[in-house]
Amino acid sequence: MQNAVQVIDNQFIILSDGIRLSAKLWLPGGIKAANPVPAILEFLPYRKRDMTIVRDDITYTQFALKGLVQP
Repeated sequence: MQNAVQVIDNQFIILSDGIRLSAKLWLPGGIKAANPVPAILEFLPYRKRDMTIVRDDITYTQFALKGLVQP
């Protein structure tokens, strides 16, 4: 079981045409870049800080505690 959850509020993803996307990540504690883990991707434009932020924090923290990444 993972110790903690690391939250990164602004992870920029640069596309091939130079456009930058901003993502919020919930990562399982103690993971290393060399050790890939399963990821869950939810793509919803223009809603990083809308009224679902409380639900997102609860849901994706639970995923991260189980060893999944939510980018």
